[in-house]
Amino acid sequence: MPNSNYNKGRAFEYRVKHYYERAGFFCARTAGSHSPADLIAWREVPTSHGVDVVLIQCKRGKKKSYAAAKDELRKIPGPNWWRRVLWESEGRKTYMHDLAGDWREEVDLHGQK
Repeated sequence: MPNSNYNKGRAFEYRVKHYYERAGFFCARTAGSHSPADLIAWREVPTSHGVDVVLIQCKRGKKKSYAAAKDELRKIPGPNWWRRVLWESEGRKTYMHDLAGDWREEVDLHGQK
């Protein structure tokens, strides 16, 4: 029987994945890789580098693990224009924390289809 926490975490990752896909991104899960990023999202944009890349970590419930997750995301090698975003799920509230701009915003993922 699958682990309940794993299933809840995976469901949260899929809600975040669908959020980015609806925004026009291609999005891939890194399931089983034990990578600091649970999801990688990208889309073409009219900029000098031509692509918007977002490295995403999804965390549920344990606030004490958020700082470590942020540090791990920041350590991923890549150009400084890649965005690193931590998604936090606390009960029915979900927050998107952009590490580059150091801002946090509540996002409703529960009402999405």
